[in-house]
Amino acid sequence: MNNMCGHLTLAASPSARPRYLRLPRPRERDPVFGLSRGTMNALVLPTRRNGGNPPVRSLVVRRPGAKSGVRLIDVESLQSYLDRCVEPGYRRGAGQDPRGPQGEPEPRIEATLI
Repeated sequence: MNNMCGHLTLAASPSARPRYLRLPRPRERDPVFGLSRGTMNALVLPTRRNGGNPPVRSLVVRRPGAKSGVRLIDVESLQSYLDRCVEPGYRRGAGQDPRGPQGEPEPRIEATLI
């Protein structure tokens, strides 16, 4: 039997980060940042709380004439927003040694899509 798919490999490396994330399903969390659907909606939709100017960019992909679509969140914009939310004591360059309290480097946390 000829297995035509046996020689195919994935083009993206496991550390590749997607450009956009889809909103997670209700009662689920996104696989990259662990944020709930409600939290992500609060960051990407214009509300009174954010003055009608959402802090994270997103887009909706719709078919022509459709009322609904798929909301995609810009990963770079979300990462930038989260970086701005880091408490001052935890920011690098805030007068602290970039190594942990025992002099060892702080672990670098990177989320990857599986």
